[in-house]
Order: sequence, then C-alpha cells, then structure tokens
Amino acid sequence: MLAAGILLLVLWSWFDLSGRPQYSLYRLGAAIQSRDVVAAQSFFDVDQIADSAAQLLIADYFARQPQPADEGQAVGQQLARGIAVEGMRPLVAARVRAEIQKTVEAVTPQQASLAVPAGFLGAFQAFAVSRQGGDAWVTYLDARQGVTRFRMTQQSNRSWKITAFDQDWVRRQVQDQRRRR
Repeated sequence: MLAAGILLLVLWSWFDLSGRPQYSLYRLGAAIQSRDVVAAQSFFDVDQIADSAAQLLIADYFARQPQPADEGQAVGQQLARGIAVEGMRPLVAARVRAEIQKTVEAVTPQQASLAVPAGFLGAFQAFAVSRQGGDAWVTYLDARQGVTRFRMTQQSNRSWKITAFDQDWVRRQVQDQRRRR
C-alpha cells in the first residue's frame, strides 16, 4: 500500500510538473542544445507572435502621424492600418522564424537571439512565471538583451507556447535592428 501511495505521488508530481511553463521552456532549451530547429519552433506560435508585433508596430507608426481631420480621413486611416498589418504580418513571421533558426544554429550563446537557460533546474530557476488562467507571463534576465518578457499560452496537450513578446521588448528589437544597419 505504501508503494502504491508513493507511486501515485510520483505520477501526480510528474503530471503537475510537466504542465508548467518552465517545463516547456526546459524542452525548448533542450531543442536548442540539440540544434533541432523544428522542435524549437514548436514552442512558438509564430503567427500569433507576428500578428501582435505587426499590430504594435503599425499602431506606433500611426500614433506618430497627424490625426485625421474628418471622418473620411479616419476611415481611410483605419483601412490603411488594416492593410499595413496584413502586409507586415508575413514579414514579421519570417523574421521570427529566422531568429529561432539563428538561435538554434548559434555556435555561442552570444550569437543567439533568445538565450534560454540550459538544464532542467535552470529552466525552473531562471524564469519568473506569473500565471493568469491559461496564459503566463514569463520574465527573465538575458545577459545581452536585459529583461525579457513574453506571454505563453497553454495548449490542449498541456504544453506551453510563446505567443507574444512584451511590447517594449519588440520595440527594442526593432531599434536594435535599425542600429545594426
């Protein structure tokens, strides 16, 4: 009976642990360590990341433009916004995929776009997770990029995917890219 109780406790603990965002981040780190681009990409909802980043960047652009003088201009600006987001979304998605590939293929952590701590304990110690229903905001300190925040969403199989990056982080990435040109 004691053995059955211990086995039940171990199984429940594993079930609980494997459904945490940190476990998915550990698996992401393992995919990066093994240089498996496809496995690493499976921890990102690239379309959702691209959509939220494109909407943010277009909103920032239009916020710097003069306000519409009348209702016709306002409608035109809304239409232009929608067209711009639709046009930018595939470009951002391609950039996200390229950055994931760059991270996986990086020879050193300094070359990676996203530094994910290696190892099981590293994944649980390095990330601060704030859960909000089926979502979690994850924060950690990247030695190269400073504080990095992203949202993860739990999937039906209990794993987690990165679905959005913090708005300030997205803006910093765009500014850094402009400086490198």
